[in-house]
Amino acid sequence: HVDLTFHGCRVSPGKGHDFTFSESSLPVKAIVHAPIRGEALKPTCKLDAISSFVRPSRSEMRVSSDPRNELPGNRLVHDLILKYEGVTVSEASSITCKIGAVNNYVYDGELSGQLTIVSDVSGKVIGVGDVYAEKLKVKKGDYNVIVCLRHEDPVFLKTFEQQLLQVERKLESGISLPVYGSYSSAILGKNEIKKLTLAPGERAALFIGRVGQGVELPKDAKPGAVLTGSLHAAANSAGKQAPGGARVSLVCGPQKKDSTDDACSEKDKHEPGVEERIRDAKVAVLTKITDDTEY
Repeated sequence: HVDLTFHGCRVSPGKGHDFTFSESSLPVKAIVHAPIRGEALKPTCKLDAISSFVRPSRSEMRVSSDPRNELPGNRLVHDLILKYEGVTVSEASSITCKIGAVNNYVYDGELSGQLTIVSDVSGKVIGVGDVYAEKLKVKKGDYNVIVCLRHEDPVFLKTFEQQLLQVERKLESGISLPVYGSYSSAILGKNEIKKLTLAPGERAALFIGRVGQGVELPKDAKPGAVLTGSLHAAANSAGKQAPGGARVSLVCGPQKKDSTDDACSEKDKHEPGVEERIRDAKVAVLTKITDDTEY
């Protein structure tokens, strides 16, 4: 005899199922709902991956001359070769090279085929992928990515000549964002919420707070990069994080200014420059002049 109990909570930003925001819009409000029964919640928000986006450095259109690739009616297959050079990985980790517009579409996909090849700068192939983007373990360094898209219509393929490549890197430790129970607490950075109890049918507001002062973002968190993770609210019977949650995407802005840079700039202001030294040298010469004819 087995008894099953179904319960859980729903986390929603109001529209859709994902949160996408920038640092300037934090704190961000979320609504958590217990539709079935009372729930004991442990809200957590963690960013565990970062995505960078690169444009192809070169593109090339090829026509397959192999008769085996010829389609009925003498139609030819065309290949668009996209080359992404100098893709930098800031630390050893797992990466996934994606083109969201065409990945994961098989039976309803428009392309005849697609292939992704990742190699290091010396040309050694690290891994390959197809319609399903694969995770690859790589070391710190620069890599080249070649993407081949296949279709019979070259005009259609030409629309992908400047296609962005998403390079998603897994973060080893992740970045935790604080979660608060009110906007005031979130904007002040006080009273982070650890536990919350909802009655059946009750709703409550959660606020995702700003990145902590002592938290360092990854080196590749440059403007345009996106940190992704999840917001979880429910806990299982063991008190651990329950599956599910809402997807969270944080669009990176400019890096925070380092206080040491300000100290260096202030020091530079007080140090005499070239012009000041030339002036001082001229004044020193003038003070030594005693005769008008010499002047």
